[in-house]
Amino acid sequence: MTLHKHFPPHLSQLVFLNTKRDNIEKINSIDYDLLIWLIYNTHKKYKDDKSLCYEFEYRDIKSTFNKKMNTKRIRESLEKISGLQIISNYLQSYKDKKIILNQPFEIEIISTDNDISYGFIVKTTDKFMKLFNNPTPKVDVNYNIIYNLKPIMSKLLYLFLRDAYGGYKNIERYRNIDINKLRNMMNVSNEKTTNSNFLTELNKSVYTINKYSDLTVKYNVKKKRNLRSGISEIVEVRFTIEWDVNKPFDIRLKERKEKGKSKNTEVDISEEITTDIMKKYSFEDYLENLVEDEYQIQLSNGIDIKNIKSYKNGIRKNLIEGGVEVEFQFVCMIEVEKDKLRETIVDNQPYRLVYKDDTNLNENYYINNECLWVRGIDNSTVTKSIEESIEFLNDNRMNLYFDIL
Repeated sequence: MTLHKHFPPHLSQLVFLNTKRDNIEKINSIDYDLLIWLIYNTHKKYKDDKSLCYEFEYRDIKSTFNKKMNTKRIRESLEKISGLQIISNYLQSYKDKKIILNQPFEIEIISTDNDISYGFIVKTTDKFMKLFNNPTPKVDVNYNIIYNLKPIMSKLLYLFLRDAYGGYKNIERYRNIDINKLRNMMNVSNEKTTNSNFLTELNKSVYTINKYSDLTVKYNVKKKRNLRSGISEIVEVRFTIEWDVNKPFDIRLKERKEKGKSKNTEVDISEEITTDIMKKYSFEDYLENLVEDEYQIQLSNGIDIKNIKSYKNGIRKNLIEGGVEVEFQFVCMIEVEKDKLRETIVDNQPYRLVYKDDTNLNENYYINNECLWVRGIDNSTVTKSIEESIEFLNDNRMNLYFDIL
């Protein structure tokens, strides 16, 4: 399915805002993909009937993406997007040079009397929809490219740079971008992330864009001496961009298929998880253990179960609909790392698998019982779902490594 739209240029200079905490809202790849999906599909309907309220089913979303998305994860993202405010024209390059604030969507999850949800209602605003009617300059954005890029920074950077080239062709549009503003637009505002670490992530995103999109990008940095410390610090970033309309944007999916990976996989599974490993950690065995555990919990709670087989089948169905396959994928990834390190254990003491950076104690992590990453120094949870945990694992392979504690 090909999705094209003329994107309002100022929307490429985007920052996500959490009004309750008055700071930048951290989003992930699925959140952003769904935001783009909502923009495309609501405006498509808006052009036809000018209505500002629409109903969608989860299967409408699932049919669009070349990857598996479970209903639970879709709902979580929709709840985050609902009421989310966005700052656009952040670099004040367009219109009257003012920052633009919008609240694009209010989303209501619709459930049956049995608390089963098949879809949701989206309310938007005339002000936001009109932004897409006839934007100037017109930059034709293929949404499928954005969907195929990982991680989240690659998606944000692509739209930012595609607008830059689309609006100004061969002119080097963004000569000097303040690095702090760039970090905010790239959804990296954590003060614990140094500019050097940010550039490491930026390098990965540039590599991804160059390989998997119709853009070819280069950048360099400008430094300025801090007179108080005497150290030269990175203050600005400058990009140069080339666009090739004939460059295949679906190369990532082709490469996955050639490597024997399903293009419907929701997350990037480590290449080390071979067929033998997946056989070793059987999904059916994993699922049956979860079913039995939940069944025993219900028995201990005094639930009167008359048809055991039917009851267990219900548990199984709920687990599958809740995304247990993605959880199993993550467990397999972790078991692979454990297998590598088990031979280093020389005693019978309890141990924990950690994901660490020897140079920064703030960047040491472990996994809790819910398969979420936890920062070791303060035991704060840094991911909210299995999908985020897998994304965190893949995104940090360049900087962190596994060890036994």
